[in-house]
Amino acid sequence: MTDNYGIDATKKLHDYGANVIDHLRYASIYAYPEFGKTKAGTLMEIAKVQPSSSIFDELLAIIMPYYQAILRDVHVDALCFAQPTTKRTLQIMQYTQKILGGNFPIIPLSKVPGYFPPQKSLKTREDRITNAQASFMIEYLPKKQKKKTHYHHVLIIDDAVGSGATFVEIARKIKEYGYAEHVSALSITGTANGIFDDAKKFEVISHV
Repeated sequence: MTDNYGIDATKKLHDYGANVIDHLRYASIYAYPEFGKTKAGTLMEIAKVQPSSSIFDELLAIIMPYYQAILRDVHVDALCFAQPTTKRTLQIMQYTQKILGGNFPIIPLSKVPGYFPPQKSLKTREDRITNAQASFMIEYLPKKQKKKTHYHHVLIIDDAVGSGATFVEIARKIKEYGYAEHVSALSITGTANGIFDDAKKFEVISHV
């Protein structure tokens, strides 16, 4: 289940109807229903409630070996960072982009103005897909720019994933808008459900 690239969670995306994401990996499970939050899950909750660069660094230390292995072994030539829904003074994804972005081109993903409920508050996969489709946008590439900004493999990075709907819809737009043929995703934490069994409930991640 876990290899050099993290925990393989790709199979939880199989019922979306299209293989838009090559691979979905977690650095750590957020929580196990039987045992509660993992160390990474606890750190992630603290990072959202009492954000600090020291907590962010601890979380990035967990994801870093898998991130480096993917960059080493997969022809990733651009990155895309999921955008936070809740406004905070310190944002872990902005910090993550600063640390991991390096010299890679960054796909310009942004939130659509207005209120959209956090994905964790939605109980059905259909609602999460609809919300993800409407809540963010990617700048469309003019035809004359495609040769300069077309990539082979984009890696999307997020802090936590529940159903995977956000990753799927970001990947769909990356492909539809002509940015890349291949898209993979890496998350610091993610739910256990849908990996070890076929459960599609989303109550495992909370306060994130």
